[in-house]
Amino acid sequence: MCPGYVRTPLVEKQIADQAKAHNLPEEEVLEKVILQPHAVKELIEPSEVAGVVAFLISPAGKMFTGAPITLDQGLLNDYRAEHPLSRIFPLLYDVLGKAAEDCDSVMAVADEHGQLLWVCGRRDVLRRAEAISFVEGAQWDEEHAGTNAPGTALRLDAPVTIKAAEHFVRPVQRWSCAAAPIHDPVTRRILGVVDVTGGDDIGSPQTIAMIRAAARMAELSMAAKSPEAEATRQLRQPAPTASEKPQ
Repeated sequence: MCPGYVRTPLVEKQIADQAKAHNLPEEEVLEKVILQPHAVKELIEPSEVAGVVAFLISPAGKMFTGAPITLDQGLLNDYRAEHPLSRIFPLLYDVLGKAAEDCDSVMAVADEHGQLLWVCGRRDVLRRAEAISFVEGAQWDEEHAGTNAPGTALRLDAPVTIKAAEHFVRPVQRWSCAAAPIHDPVTRRILGVVDVTGGDDIGSPQTIAMIRAAARMAELSMAAKSPEAEATRQLRQPAPTASEKPQ
């Protein structure tokens, strides 16, 4: 949740400090300084935040997933075509995506911000995933979707498995997921994450081992195709013999 300014002891102290700094009454500090860019010019009470949280975790809040769709199909197609992971997506689908489909699961590949670039699976499983906004173009970092394998793997820069009730958002607790980050083979920065989301079987050690292996294969594939690797191959080529040199 991003509720804005909540009335807490820290905020109360900020109001007093800003009142002294601007030589204004505390009421005017709220409106003219602290809450100036906000549409609602009043503090949110802790009880109001608690009420929203109680609603979201109740059965009545089951339709709220918390994962916004930040890329529509047009923007998504252009964005992922230019993304470095587009070069190794066919490999990931071949070694992991097909297996995920056979297990009533989906394979997803997200960028370094947690945006889902590809989500693959059988049509019926994809429809179930749509109910929690686990679709291409959706934002699944922890800030937007709470604890989940793609977002948590990105935050920790490590493979993770998130089982059912370990998810922060209630509707997602019907699913389990496992994910591993993918790194640039030269700079080692995170390029994105590969994830498998499905039923309880996803929580097995074998699943996360497969996903880690697929991520490493992707990194090795990118390394083999990098300009540095090509330059090394050129250097290693034997020099032509006298008979091979052009006359």
